[in-house]
Formats: sequence, C-alpha cells, structure tokens
Amino acid sequence: MTNVVALPQHPDMRFSLSVFDQAVALEPNRDRARLVALDVLTNIFPGMPMIRIALHLGFDHPAKASTRLQQAKARDWWDDTRVDHLIGCLVEHQYGERAL
Repeated sequence: MTNVVALPQHPDMRFSLSVFDQAVALEPNRDRARLVALDVLTNIFPGMPMIRIALHLGFDHPAKASTRLQQAKARDWWDDTRVDHLIGCLVEHQYGERAL
C-alpha cells in the first residue's frame, strides 16, 4: 500500500486523513489501520461509494477494498471496538458524552 494520497476533497470527506491518523494510533500496523479507517468512514457515510473512500485512504487497489475489509473482519486481529471508538471520537462534538 502507498501512503495516503490527497485527492480533491468531497465536503463530507474533509477529515478522512485524520481518521486514518487516529486509526494508526489505535493500530500501529498501517495496512490494518487503513482497513479500520475504511470501516469507520463507510459507517459514517453509508451513501458514499466505498471505492471513493478507499481512494481517499490511499488503497493500492480501491476496487478490492470491500473484499479486503471483509477478509480483515474474519481475522483474529480485527476488533469492532476500534471502529466504535473512532466513530465515537468523530461524532463526539455533535453528541457530547453520549458518543463515547
């Protein structure tokens, strides 16, 4: 995988890079963190195509991101708590303590 690339920003994706940075803080393996960030962003923006989110996150093969995410969720290292934590951090300003 390559580093996160800066693409023309969709208004709703303005914090995609910060989501990736927060995912790296929880999961030091950058490939795994990218998958965690992908799951977070697809949960927050369900109407946005996963390929577009994968492009923002710098996936080498954005069209295969969905398959890679499903494979990751079947692995023993996957933990939905990381995803929930990041979503809570992102919506905290809107919901206060209820988000955490």
